[in-house]
Formats: sequence, C-alpha cells, structure tokens
Amino acid sequence: MDFTFSLGLAISGYIVADYFLHVSGVVTTLFTAMLIITKHKEISRGIRERFHEYWDYLGFITNSILFFLIGIPLLTVESYESISIPLIHILVAPFAIIMLSRAVVVYGGSTFLRIFRVKIPLQWQNILTLGGLRGGMSVALALSLAAEYEFKDLFISLIIPLIAINLVVNPILLNQYLKKSKMTTS
Repeated sequence: MDFTFSLGLAISGYIVADYFLHVSGVVTTLFTAMLIITKHKEISRGIRERFHEYWDYLGFITNSILFFLIGIPLLTVESYESISIPLIHILVAPFAIIMLSRAVVVYGGSTFLRIFRVKIPLQWQNILTLGGLRGGMSVALALSLAAEYEFKDLFISLIIPLIAINLVVNPILLNQYLKKSKMTTS
C-alpha cells in the first residue's frame, strides 16, 4: 500500500467522519488504520518496516507541532489560584478519569471485538490500559475546543502537568505489572 494513499485515507476518513457524519474523526482514523493493517498482511517485511518508520516519523512531527501549539495558549492562560479546590485534586481527578476511560475503552473494545472473532488476551488489555496514549492526543483535543468555551483555558493549563504525571506514573505502574505477571520489559 502506498504511503501517500494511507495518509490520504487517514485524513479524508477524519474529515468525512468529523465534519459530515458528525462522529469521532479520531476513532474513525483508528479503525481505518486497523483495517489497513489487517487487510494488508501480505505486504513484504521490508515494505512494512518502511511503512512503520514513515508513520512513526509522521507521528513524531505531529506531536512536536502539537506541543509547540499548546505552548502558545499557555502564555495567555489566566491563573486559577483563586479556585478553592486544592491543586492536587485538580491534577489527580483528571488522571483518575483518564485511567478509568482507558479501562472502559480497552476492556469494552476488546469485548466488542469478540463479535468479530478477534480475541485480545487479558494481559495485553492490562498493558494497553496501563501503557496509555501519547500526550499528543490530549493536546489535540484541548486545542480543538471552541474558542468561546469557558473552560478551554483550564483544560489547556491542565494538559502539560497531566501529561507529565502520565509519563511518570504509567511507566511505573506498567513496570510493576510486567514484573508481577512475569513478562519482560525488553
């Protein structure tokens, strides 16, 4: 499969889903990627490796741009020191919500995939839940909020510490799980 075609398919799938069908463009892009992977297993190993390198590099560039873009609104975000809720609660609550959401998506999605005779082992589901997503997804979602949304500044100001917590806590939890389940971390 051509690299350009896969990029065009991802972008057009997102646009059609989000703007015309009013469903999640991100989820549509994810399912498009899964479809490409499952339908094109016959691709030679060399081409497959170049394909993965291409998408890894594209992901790196996209994440770099997103983190640059999140820095711009952070310059104008007002301080939330006047809020009576302790900062630790403001940081821990979203992290707990994210972990719960991941669990619902991973375990619920695995249950849904069984309809199509795709079984994901429980250990893999646990790893997916603890491994999490890159911070770029959170940044993209916060930046996509409407400018007039009254809590947009709050979301933007919470993204960076939330990603930092995610980058510190999740690897520790994942490492502990891998040791407990006798899986290697290599």
